[in-house]
Amino acid sequence: MIDKFNFYDIYGYFIPGAALLLLLWLPFGLIRCASPPSDLGSAVIGAVISYVVGHLLHMICTRVIPSTVTANGRQRNLSDIVVDEKDKNLAKEFKSKLADLVQKKFDLDLQIAATPTEEIDRVRGDAFYLARHALQHAKEVSYAEQFQGMYTLARSLSAAFAVAAVYYIGWGLSVFHDGWVNCVVIVVITISLLVADNLTAFLWKGGVKALEDWSAAALLLAALAGGYLLGQRFHPTHIKAGIFGFCAMGALIASLRCYMAYKSFSLSFAKTIWRDFYSSIDKEQPPANDPV
Repeated sequence: MIDKFNFYDIYGYFIPGAALLLLLWLPFGLIRCASPPSDLGSAVIGAVISYVVGHLLHMICTRVIPSTVTANGRQRNLSDIVVDEKDKNLAKEFKSKLADLVQKKFDLDLQIAATPTEEIDRVRGDAFYLARHALQHAKEVSYAEQFQGMYTLARSLSAAFAVAAVYYIGWGLSVFHDGWVNCVVIVVITISLLVADNLTAFLWKGGVKALEDWSAAALLLAALAGGYLLGQRFHPTHIKAGIFGFCAMGALIASLRCYMAYKSFSLSFAKTIWRDFYSSIDKEQPPANDPV
């Protein structure tokens, strides 16, 4: 496993997992005015936990924050959209030459000028994955892999900051407490986690896509209730509750910024694969013979 630890593991799993753990720890640091443990043993354990948490976060994000966008009344991949005739992310001349190369290399028609349908998008999707495989075989995907790692990082960080935002709100609301509220919160956490777990398992098996939002809402509700219960345990002052409110606003802004970055990097990834594929195939063409 260590031999295969690469760029994607760091950006896709380790950093988002570590960020989420640090964000969840922040209220404890503010309450106790302490810093995270820095000894070697704690660092090793923290690194392992961060990697595992990053994997779980990635699994949730791939379902809750899809890589598709709504276009032509349905969900479409960016790699399909950028080769539409009317899309301006790639030049028309380039798309025409790209379609010729794909036809020649894979015997697949991108149908640049046609009105995109589900069948056309399936063909384009197959061509995109074949193009990516060709680049991997030629070992020329390093630049595209960086975009993939960055959009995976940005997507996971967006989810981590969103969880942190509602978690901090729970800590802030804990200054208003009552015995029956604690009981309700415990019930809410239990039901939310059960709902999120069952919906996630259902969706992972190919369930209804509309339920993804309910699964995300259940997880956020559990984070809110969890922050409230922890606040009840550590009794933050009203001043600290105000600080948690500012932290929640900052986390929400960071979540939105990361989501925008995710969209930008995912678009760059799609364009880079097509461009690198064209460049790679073009280099394979034998040079023309010099005139005698």
